[in-house]
Amino acid sequence: RLPGTGRWASGMVLPRQNPRPPKEGVFVPLCYVYMVQCADGTLYTGWTNSLPRRLKAHNAGRGAKYTRSRRPVCLVWAEQLPSPSDALRREAAIKRLSRAQKLALITALPPNWQESIEKEEPQHGR
Repeated sequence: RLPGTGRWASGMVLPRQNPRPPKEGVFVPLCYVYMVQCADGTLYTGWTNSLPRRLKAHNAGRGAKYTRSRRPVCLVWAEQLPSPSDALRREAAIKRLSRAQKLALITALPPNWQESIEKEEPQHGR
């Protein structure tokens, strides 16, 4: 392990644990890292705390600049994380993957994965 980096010499990044649990009674929003497939077949990775709202924004042209000219987009993969900092780290790790590795993540999902994400979706978010 390389000192102070959270990385192994092989380049593998390990997930870091949150240093402190949230205080009792404090709302901690769930965050999601997601991949959408654009109309031209490319994949876009991002993070949010409200998947339905973010997908709607992408398809309305108010999402990322990358997806504006590649509409419509379709959600193909998502992962729930406990905090925005964890989501940002996971997003960065996924963006470093090759297309083949991203497609392997997508194909590894169970057939009903979207149902479990929808059940956990909070009713509010940013």
